[in-house]
Amino acid sequence: MVLAIMWGLGVFFMAFAFARSMIDKVDNVRRHGTNVMFYAGVTAFVAGPVVSTIVSIAA
Repeated sequence: MVLAIMWGLGVFFMAFAFARSMIDKVDNVRRHGTNVMFYAGVTAFVAGPVVSTIVSIAA
């Protein structure tokens, strides 16, 4: 369950950052928040199995 939530959030953040970067290219403006959001998504996606394992061991 935790794994599915974290992977879902990770994919959502990465897709949202990708969409913002497409808009930024149209506006010809680079925003720092887009990179932060993308890396937050990657971190959530990669850390999902680790957090899921920790939760299952602790439970």
